[in-house]
Amino acid sequence: MTGLVAPVVSRARHRAGEQEAGSAARGELRGLTGLRIVAAAWVVLFHFHFTPLPGVAAAVAVLGPLVTAGALGVDLFFVLSGFVIAYTYLDKLGPRLRAGHTLRFVWARASRLWPLYVVVFHLFGIWLVARLAIGSGSEIAFQAVQPVLSPGEWLEQVFMVQMWTSPFLDGASWVGSTWSISAEWLAYLLFPLAAPVLFRLRGLPLPLLGAAALLLMSPLAGSYVLLGSPYYPWSWTARILCGFGAGVLTFLVVRRLRANERT
Repeated sequence: MTGLVAPVVSRARHRAGEQEAGSAARGELRGLTGLRIVAAAWVVLFHFHFTPLPGVAAAVAVLGPLVTAGALGVDLFFVLSGFVIAYTYLDKLGPRLRAGHTLRFVWARASRLWPLYVVVFHLFGIWLVARLAIGSGSEIAFQAVQPVLSPGEWLEQVFMVQMWTSPFLDGASWVGSTWSISAEWLAYLLFPLAAPVLFRLRGLPLPLLGAAALLLMSPLAGSYVLLGSPYYPWSWTARILCGFGAGVLTFLVVRRLRANERT
C-alpha cells in the first residue's frame, strides 16, 4: 500500500508546487508598479504646467519637454496596461472565446475601475452643476471645450463610454482627464475578442513580435513628427488600441526570455 500511496502523494505535491509557482508568477510586478508611479507623476506635471500660478512658466522654461511632453505618460499607462492584462489573463482567455471566462474578466475589470471612478465623477459633477447654477461665467471646467451637463451625457459618463462617440478629448468628459478611463474600458471589452488571435501569435519569432510592438507605436511617433502633437480626430482610439496592443506583444516577447540576472 505504501508503494502505491507514495507516488500519488508525490504527484499531488508536484501539482501543488506547480500551482504555487504559477500563482507566484502571476503576482505583482513591482518594477511595473514603480513605472506606473513615474507615469502618473509625469501626467500630473503635464497638467500642472497649464495653470497660471506664479512661477509655473519659469519652471516649465527650465524643465522644457520633460514637462510639456508629459501626455506621453498616458500612453505609457496604456502600454503597461496591455502588458499586465496579457500577463494575467491571456492564457485564460486565449485558447478560445468562452462566455464564463469573458464575463469574469469584464466583472473583475469593472470592479477594479468603476467604484472609485463613479465617486470622483459625481463629486466633480456636483461642483460643475454648482458652478453652472451660481457661477458668473460660462466656463465651469478647466477645458478648452466646456462639457455638456445633461441626463444623456451623465449616462454616458456613468457607463464610461463618453469617448466612444467623440473624436476629440476636450469637452467629452466632465472630469477632463477621465477620457483615458473611457478609452481603457474600450480596450478591456475588446480584449476577450482579440485574445484568441493574440494567443496564437505567441510562437512567432521574437524579433518579429518586437518589431510589431514598435510598429504599433509608430502612429503616435508619426503624429509628433508630422503634426507636432498627438492630437487629431479620433487620435485617442489609435493611442489606446496601439498602446495596449504593443503592451500585449511586448509581453509575448518577455515571457519567452530565459530568466537570468541579465534579462
